[in-house]
Amino acid sequence: MRPEHRGVPSLLIALLPAAGPSSHRAKAERAEALGHMQDAAREYETAWQEEQAPELLYRLGIVRRKLKQYGKAREAFRAYLREAPEGGLRDEVERQLAKLDVLIEAQSEDYSDEPPLRKAPPRAPPAVQPPPPPVQPVQPAQPVPSPVAPPAGEQRSPAPRERVNSVHQPEPAPARATVPAAAVVPAPIAPVVRARAAPWLAAGAAVTAAAGAYLWWDGARLSRDLDARYASGDLTTSDRPSYSRAHTESLAGRLLVAAAAGLIAGAVVLW
Repeated sequence: MRPEHRGVPSLLIALLPAAGPSSHRAKAERAEALGHMQDAAREYETAWQEEQAPELLYRLGIVRRKLKQYGKAREAFRAYLREAPEGGLRDEVERQLAKLDVLIEAQSEDYSDEPPLRKAPPRAPPAVQPPPPPVQPVQPAQPVPSPVAPPAGEQRSPAPRERVNSVHQPEPAPARATVPAAAVVPAPIAPVVRARAAPWLAAGAAVTAAAGAYLWWDGARLSRDLDARYASGDLTTSDRPSYSRAHTESLAGRLLVAAAAGLIAGAVVLW
């Protein structure tokens, strides 16, 4: 072998793996195994354009489904059926399409007609009655002295002027004891009412927060269970109401937690 051609075979051997048609397929499989679904989908699309192998469309549909891109996943599975109507993965592709129809229909449901949960108005504090007016003590009536009869032999009738004055002259009215205005101090009613309302608001906030947290947790639990069933292939059309329930419970839980936060703020202000 000539010296100038001695390094050519080793160079060709180093370049052969990079020029192979399955390099993008290998990158896609490695990215899917590592959980990098976006990179795997991009590499599967490039590998399909290079190789035109139907099984690449099946893997592309699986990756799109894991990314929750249900519309694109359905397009990839339908493309597989067009390219390989009698392929070995036909039954599996049809089963995946049936599951995707359920997921797409549940994802496109409109919940805008559902009335939002309204926050219960806070109770009005009880009406405060004004304090009764102070009771003024009543002075006892002064006794009227009875006339003393003069001794016998000295009785005389009063003069006409004295008789008229004794009959028609009114007696002076007794003076009433008055309480000075500065002595009447109204009781502090508003702070008492506010202090009594604050514990009720705090208790209502605790109950509302507990109910909201439970609904929020239950909705998330149901959603995770549906995703796990879908991944294992156990999802059926009868599970469609479960998606609506999970969405409703999650929304109601968030609203109740927000209402509880408002009640706690009100209790803090009143305290």
